[in-house]
Amino acid sequence: MLTVPWPPTHTLKFTANVEESKKLNYLKRPAVIISASGMMEGGRILHHLRNRISDSRNSILVTGWQAPNTLGRRVVSKEPVVRIFGDEFDLKAHVEIITGFSGHADRDELLAWAGAMQNKPEHTFIVHGEEESSRALADSLQTGLGFNNIIIPDMHQSFEM
Repeated sequence: MLTVPWPPTHTLKFTANVEESKKLNYLKRPAVIISASGMMEGGRILHHLRNRISDSRNSILVTGWQAPNTLGRRVVSKEPVVRIFGDEFDLKAHVEIITGFSGHADRDELLAWAGAMQNKPEHTFIVHGEEESSRALADSLQTGLGFNNIIIPDMHQSFEM
């Protein structure tokens, strides 16, 4: 049995705080920086992007869905110029997208979960996802599983139950 210390200190360094993370901006050697993105709208990812997005020697690997009108979506769409902290940056880094690393259930998983319900809900609200996908899920729930009263609310719309 092979025992590997965790984290393997010779190859992986966990940055536990903002100061350690900021030091990554001064690296002069190749590195892989793994950062939670949050649609690339806030947090440490913005500093990492600001310092590397305009260098064609760098790559940005995106493993999760990026919502419309976010920096993450603009990066995935490979817009030639993006704004970070109010400044414009040329997107010269190579952008690669890998699907399949979502923390969310996909359509088939949601339908399997809903299909296993003994008692169907009186109302079903679809509140996450793009409009076209939400409508398709609502249709599958209704026609395939017999759900009624499926609602895709508008932003800030409220309901009394």
